[in-house]
Amino acid sequence: MNEVPRTRPLWAGLAASLLLPSLALANTAGAAFVPVYLAGGGLLLWLLMRPFERATRRLGERTAAWTILALLCLTLLAVVVVHPRIDTTGAELFGVRVGASDNDDAVDVGTARLLAGENPYRARTFLGNPIAPLPGAFLLALPFYALGHSAVQNVFWLAVFAALLWRLGRRARVALILLLSVLLVSPDVVYQLLQGGDYATDALATAAFAALVVDLARRASPSWQIALAAAGLGIAVTTRANLLLVVPLVVAVVWRAHGADVQESAGAGRPPATALRAAVLTAAVAAATVCALVLPFYFWDPAHFTPLLTREKASFESFGPLGGWLVPVAGVAVTAALCRAGRSRDVRSLFRDAALVQMTLVLGGFALSSLELGEPHWFYLHYGLMFLFFGVAAWGVPLLREDK
Repeated sequence: MNEVPRTRPLWAGLAASLLLPSLALANTAGAAFVPVYLAGGGLLLWLLMRPFERATRRLGERTAAWTILALLCLTLLAVVVVHPRIDTTGAELFGVRVGASDNDDAVDVGTARLLAGENPYRARTFLGNPIAPLPGAFLLALPFYALGHSAVQNVFWLAVFAALLWRLGRRARVALILLLSVLLVSPDVVYQLLQGGDYATDALATAAFAALVVDLARRASPSWQIALAAAGLGIAVTTRANLLLVVPLVVAVVWRAHGADVQESAGAGRPPATALRAAVLTAAVAAATVCALVLPFYFWDPAHFTPLLTREKASFESFGPLGGWLVPVAGVAVTAALCRAGRSRDVRSLFRDAALVQMTLVLGGFALSSLELGEPHWFYLHYGLMFLFFGVAAWGVPLLREDK
């Protein structure tokens, strides 16, 4: 009887996570795209999460796993075939022209300069734009750049995300349904995959390392393992500045949940005394990694550290000299409130908090930029990829788990 009211927040969170980022396509498709997409995308999401979910209940775990693998292989094939054709020219779909993106070029150029021992931030993309990603993006892209192009890194981290959904949902079927929802309901994800931009990788890598840190902490794993995972988290968040706010959320969960799995199996009550030490270790290693990656490039040539220049896109000068700080301060305030609330003790609740913080940043920026323009600034919502994957895991998994 209480099923519908109980799941309404989950449905709302999942729908917002999947639908809002793709409203950016209204920038080229026109305002009429918004109601059509919201209605069609919402219906498709319901079909996947309810009728399709019921149809797959007899699907064996092995069959679901092979289907996920086939889906990822098809995605990789699409990226390999399509990406080179649209990378620098853009594409046209159903009469809607989508321009070229230089996000992947920024990563490739920066990585190439870094390997050559040169300052990556003195370079420009093929569109003449400065290099916007932080240094962690170059490290994440390095193995894929060595293979030929950084664009394929998105598919790798999408596969990691599928494995994470499988673990959280305890069924391969859960991962399959949510992966299909991401690829079918959110065309902006498909666009980013084919264009090769780094936004998906940045968010997915952050989610993966955050989950690893929390899992290790809950199992009271050795400190060196938590430190290695925290270093990976430090690299992942040093890709885009907004992801830095994930670190305090992770630290708060580690503090509250350290050893929780061990206590549950042993029937113990109070968290171990090492919880604070694990939280401090996580914070220290992540912070040290961020500083080790950012500070050398900044002090090498402060005038050409172009990630700082990208703040001009969100300066919001019409709101006064402090307009550019409105959204970051709101993000920090929400982060602090969630840490203080103390409700998050596992990976799923951590992802919920991370999604809420990133939503605050994106929707706050969208609101202010729209007020400045005097009309909806739909394109700003493409930054929603930063919360999409967190939201799918946080709100989609409990809608599908059979033991929820």
